[in-house]
Amino acid sequence: MKKILVLCLSLLLATGLVGCDKKAPVTEGDTATTTLPDGRIYNGFAMATSLTPQFDGYSNWHSDMIQPFGEGTSSNGARFVNEKNDELLMEMRNANPLTGKDAYQAAYLEWVTLMNEELPVIPLYANDYHDLYNAKLEGFETTPLWQWPEAIVSATGLETFVAGNTSFSGEFYEGWGNSAYDNNIRKLVFGGTGLMSVTNTGDLDKNFFVDEYSTSEDMKTWNFKLKEGIKFSDGVELTANDVAFTYYFYSDPTFASASGSDAYVPINLVGQDAYTASCEAGACDTAAFTGVNVINDYEIEFTVNEALFTTASTDFSRYIIPAHYNSVDGVINVEDVKANLISKPIGAGPYKITEYVEGQFVRLAINEYFTGDIHGDVPTIENVIVQVVPDETSIDMLIAGEIDLLAGMVQEDVIDAAKADSNLTFNNYPRHGYGHITFQTDEGITRHTAIRQAIGYALDRETFVGLFLGSYGSVTQGPYSTNYWMIDDAWVEENLTNYSYDPAKVSEILEADGWVKGTDGVYAKDGERASVNIACGSTDWTDPLNIITANSIEETGIEFKFNSIDFAVLQDHYYGIYKG
Repeated sequence: MKKILVLCLSLLLATGLVGCDKKAPVTEGDTATTTLPDGRIYNGFAMATSLTPQFDGYSNWHSDMIQPFGEGTSSNGARFVNEKNDELLMEMRNANPLTGKDAYQAAYLEWVTLMNEELPVIPLYANDYHDLYNAKLEGFETTPLWQWPEAIVSATGLETFVAGNTSFSGEFYEGWGNSAYDNNIRKLVFGGTGLMSVTNTGDLDKNFFVDEYSTSEDMKTWNFKLKEGIKFSDGVELTANDVAFTYYFYSDPTFASASGSDAYVPINLVGQDAYTASCEAGACDTAAFTGVNVINDYEIEFTVNEALFTTASTDFSRYIIPAHYNSVDGVINVEDVKANLISKPIGAGPYKITEYVEGQFVRLAINEYFTGDIHGDVPTIENVIVQVVPDETSIDMLIAGEIDLLAGMVQEDVIDAAKADSNLTFNNYPRHGYGHITFQTDEGITRHTAIRQAIGYALDRETFVGLFLGSYGSVTQGPYSTNYWMIDDAWVEENLTNYSYDPAKVSEILEADGWVKGTDGVYAKDGERASVNIACGSTDWTDPLNIITANSIEETGIEFKFNSIDFAVLQDHYYGIYKG
């Protein structure tokens, strides 16, 4: 056995979808019409995606991660099927964790190029994030990878800290939904992300409850020794049995039937299939799950099928849930957890939930058993309240001292108003994420690559950025961040198509593919009109998108419809679990 060298790898991962800056009413049935099969309404979705340091792209983009619409969660929300895409994702996935950095980078850059050509997702913007906060708060340092739920642990200066929040789904267990807002609560309750977690410098390292870890020469066997005396917020000690239980929980077939995401099933562990099969046969046999081996109360060993480039993060970054709280006599009931516990989890992190009022706030207090985060820091701020605030009054509430934080702000007027107030201060950093329109690429008008490419030239993204963000945004060309070690601005400029607004290019692409303008001015082919129906999580999106496409039929021959809907409903459509 040898101690593993942890590489600081900034790779792509969609961890949280942010749909809007204010909750919008559902307008389905008004401007939206059902034109797609399986009860689908929309051709695409306008939203933002947050990115984190490590990623196994299989979960978000591989064709295996698609289920029939309405029958299960598809973490490949674009429903993108492309042989070369799958091949490149597997090349990245199977690169040697210690020696395959160059191979990974080469495959990654080719994948970004493919995404730029095929356009299952059209990037709308990249931006700086501004965390605007009460100047009394000291030691509050946020970065793209160390955000406010992590930073608040070491901050001082307030007894109660109130963070403004757009919305909650109330899904505070990992595996349901994919809201960055809900994930903020998870971070406070569970601390870090699992056996492995990200530090304030972006490195991946053992989490606060792990004493040490090691790996075999072939990197297929991983051994973790836990610290003694780490307790959940109810005073029960965290042991290796809780770690194992977490993996049993997410491998239980009832997890999928309870609308859990396939992305959380630990498919790379030896024996996972056998364990699932035993559950389906009527009695879950943990002995069949040979890749999970509890050695004693404070030591656990895992065996993986493949030594993937991102094994450390994709297999060992799952929040640890307590067995005693989430089972009855050791029997897992995922449906019961979803129905009764999903909004009131117990974790071993820095804070515990004391009250949750749906659609209003989450109130948290210090977990008195917490011994320190990944850096050894313990919280001194007694109470954290995460409160839903209306977008139109959020900056006024911050200036008035009703809330202490607005995180991830991108709007120029909000940022400038906070900068002008001496009682407020800010952190700003390039966001590890981007805003985009993700298309449904398997059905409807956007199944055509030519249509997606034409849309790329039909959207005046420069004007959109100015309307949406003001001076704190820029146009990007793909699902990447130039914070990543394997990509930079010079490479992007040299290798990727810049889909700048160009009506002549729209006509060139569509007419070469056999599309002809009809008497209504809209391109058509084989009975299909180039009419695109997009769901947005807020009027903050629909208003500027409607402005830049107001004359689109006349100028480009493409008809755009943008609909503001509730973000939770948008996610149901995006992940394919909407049932009408």
